Amino acid sequence: IFELNIPDEGKIYSSKVSINSLETNFGKVTSGIRALQVINNNNYYVGTVDGILADKNGIVNKKYQINDQIKDLFSLEDNRVLIVKRSGELNVLLSDDVTEKLSEHLSIMLDHQITASDVSIAKLQLAVSGGVNKIDFYELNLNKTLNYAYTLTFDYLNGNVTALKYLESKNWIVVGSDAGNLVVYSLDDENVIFNNNNQHSARITSIAIDPSEKLIVTGGRDSKINVWKIDHLKQDYKPIQFKERFIVEDVEFISDNLFVSVTRGQDNDAMGRFNLGRLSL
Repeated sequence: IFELNIPDEGKIYSSKVSINSLETNFGKVTSGIRALQVINNNNYYVGTVDGILADKNGIVNKKYQINDQIKDLFSLEDNRVLIVKRSGELNVLLSDDVTEKLSEHLSIMLDHQITASDVSIAKLQLAVSGGVNKIDFYELNLNKTLNYAYTLTFDYLNGNVTALKYLESKNWIVVGSDAGNLVVYSLDDENVIFNNNNQHSARITSIAIDPSEKLIVTGGRDSKINVWKIDHLKQDYKPIQFKERFIVEDVEFISDNLFVSVTRGQDNDAMGRFNLGRLSL
């Protein structure tokens, strides 16, 4: 885990970006890390491809050592952590303020695998897809239960859902597919805002929204990073495009105009890259 010290806006080209390695040890984790989340601003939890959950001290919670990939981790209100497993199992754990230990709060099993998920903090809602052209929505109620709400079917989506992200201020959901299709859908109006199928030529792996919710950034297996201006979305719109050397594994904003991307090599070239991108629009 690294800490970035970014220069002020006016000095970003003339000053160096310093990168400090934090004293964080996941020594007991020997398998691939698939998900990471910060809880209470000071503790890191990671989930692995074989179902191990560990904290920043490398302490593994034995109860969750299940051979089932942890796909995503989400930080909820009241020190709760949502674990999304590829098999379709959902666990809500409660973090103790003093000991920072996790205890099981809720566990349910869906009837399908999960390939993509996201949480709306404002709506206390979970969206999950099982790799088809459908998204299931679940409400996290005040009594701390997770209840099925409804399902959306995207008949016009090319391929299966591989990435999704809430756009909170507009109550939209942004969806990416394994064929490179990007769809922006209004949950309020129940209609498609934008549908593009020619700016990614392979699976969309990650979707990020900037903090001011003016930009969408998508990364894909075609090694492309596309930047979409939300207010300019229309059918003939073409995004700002960056071409990386390797597959784009993840993208995430760290401010309104700064985003990071992580790429990974293939076959015999296993080198990965961490990139810091600046947008001046």
